[in-house]
Amino acid sequence: MRQSTITKIKNGKITLPKDLQKEWKEGEVLFMRSSGGFLIKSITPPSLSALRPKLKKLGKLVSSKDIDDAVSWARQKTYAGRT
Repeated sequence: MRQSTITKIKNGKITLPKDLQKEWKEGEVLFMRSSGGFLIKSITPPSLSALRPKLKKLGKLVSSKDIDDAVSWARQKTYAGRT
């Protein structure tokens, strides 16, 4: 594992060394406190194709009536008090 050092922490912002800036570009990170210091890890959101099997399984648990009831409820809340 190649190691780099952080060059600056100012006003809660971390400036990464140039070699890490080129690799990392932009994105979200997980920042955790650990017994030995801090852990910073890049986060890659899952793709929709990776989530598809789970979403399909969950979709089978919801009936058409449940969806119709939810839409009706949302419409009532959205348009309540409007004339």
